Amino acid sequence: MQDHNIAGMAISVVRSDGPVLVKGYGYANAPLGIAVDAERHPFHIGSVSKVITSTAVMKLASEGKIDLDADVGDYLPRRIFDDHLGSITVSDLLGHTTGMEEIYINFTGEVPGAEQLSDEDILARHRPAQIHSPGRASYTNHTWVLLGKVVEAVTGISYEQYVEQHILAPLGMRHSGFTPQTEAQRELFSQAKGQTWDGAQFRTLALDSQPQHHLLYPTGGLRSSASDMGRFMRMYLNMGRLDGVQILPEQTVMQSGRHLTQQAPETNGRTDTFWTYWIGRHRIYDHTGSVAGFGSRMMIIPSLDIAIFINFNTLKGAAIGLPGQIVKYLLADDLRPLSPRSDSGFDASRYTGRYMLSRRNETSLEKIILTQFARVSAGDDNRLEVNINGSVDLYYPVSEDLFQSAQTGDYLRFDGPDGGKAEIFSKGSRYLSFAHRSSYFHSLEFFLLLTIPGVAIALLQLFALLMQLAQRRRSELMATSTMAAWVLRVNALMLLLAALVLSQAFQPYVAKTELIYKVFPSAGLMIGFVLLHVVVFISPISGALVAMEWTKGLGDWQGRVARSLISLSYLMLSLGLILWNFVPDSLIS
Repeated sequence: MQDHNIAGMAISVVRSDGPVLVKGYGYANAPLGIAVDAERHPFHIGSVSKVITSTAVMKLASEGKIDLDADVGDYLPRRIFDDHLGSITVSDLLGHTTGMEEIYINFTGEVPGAEQLSDEDILARHRPAQIHSPGRASYTNHTWVLLGKVVEAVTGISYEQYVEQHILAPLGMRHSGFTPQTEAQRELFSQAKGQTWDGAQFRTLALDSQPQHHLLYPTGGLRSSASDMGRFMRMYLNMGRLDGVQILPEQTVMQSGRHLTQQAPETNGRTDTFWTYWIGRHRIYDHTGSVAGFGSRMMIIPSLDIAIFINFNTLKGAAIGLPGQIVKYLLADDLRPLSPRSDSGFDASRYTGRYMLSRRNETSLEKIILTQFARVSAGDDNRLEVNINGSVDLYYPVSEDLFQSAQTGDYLRFDGPDGGKAEIFSKGSRYLSFAHRSSYFHSLEFFLLLTIPGVAIALLQLFALLMQLAQRRRSELMATSTMAAWVLRVNALMLLLAALVLSQAFQPYVAKTELIYKVFPSAGLMIGFVLLHVVVFISPISGALVAMEWTKGLGDWQGRVARSLISLSYLMLSLGLILWNFVPDSLIS
């Protein structure tokens, strides 16, 4: 913990008949010196809340109140979700196979003025687009918001009421909930804080004190102690039963282990409730979460009758791997070292190139935040070097189209021998994902190539304006400037303001601190994106005004040439942004 600057951590290791280890380490609130109490402190569990939500859905399905194969439109108004590329079932929501893009900005409750809007209005105004047909796994938080609304639709009570009454209370999870209900709970909630290391000391995150909108509860809103999560995992180890209380029928627990999504035999997959994969003879059920400075991970291994949960209050990637390290220690005999092959008999270079990961945004400027790429290059012995956001791993050929990591044992599977459209799978990592071959036009580099020259031109333009103001009186400048010149200056100002605001708003992302949906959206990001849209809107207007100057002979020809070049640069910038932002990747790949 000290090596990775983690303030506090709680762990729970259980078997079906009881806890093996429930212990806290470090501080729940380092500035106040409050130690972690693994029995009582309710840490945010982030997306592990999705396991609770899917358990609620499966319970209702076992009671005949939800049909997993039914169209979501049978339960919810169609205006709150996009299904123009294919109908979406409840199973698609559970399996992350809706085809929806990921969104952070204006993500449900983060909408300005949301308190005056109904849930339906919020979801209808800010629904993510369906960017490919259902069936491919593509992680998105928004689908779990919809699952929460399905629970409400069939029960007639709020999602949080149903979970508290039918899951938390029957399991005796006394230190779990979405909001504190008693003074004692409020005290414990206030003690368990998300924290960050500023280089000298821990500080609590102000965003952890912000109330979370109830729409976010199903996707990442539960707070729970490590001890309580141990009880929840024991329920699954006991086939849906704990301390004489049957939460789920045994057949439903078994159904929760069926694959909803698995796109190649070697890869991990998604069940109704968990991410799942094999290590040797043992099947692992896994889920992770992160929110408001907290990180968590749950791993259940029924064949060993053991389950592990870890929660920490400083969002660092190193800590989330601890349960996996414990599992690998327990399954050491099942982990066989890879023997790299060099006699594959095919050319691995056909798989090289740029690939876009499936969890992304495609229809808004959130692409800057959410789009991630994998760069695949070929090395000696037909091995592939895969670089995903700076993390590099080497994959060796197992057979044509199938490669395996010597470091982790994960698999990389391509969908065709010609290396065209490709899918990246991994066995043993946290969730199923795929990637497809992508063009340069959807990369962050292309976005910067578009914006930096425009910003430079805007700076030069405003510098020239200041020089003019310094050399002549304002009235003379007003008299000699055309309408096109003033519109171009306004456009330059908007672009510079956008660049300034966005550069500041992206500091947490660039610094690789907590990138979570309670940090993003920020007001700076939303303002910056609005300003960029203003630039896109003004650019053709300025172009039309410059064209009018040429037709009417307004101003001197040198000025018209200069304004034409400036206007052309803004038009190129706007067209590039539109191409990058609105045109599907498949059309320009």
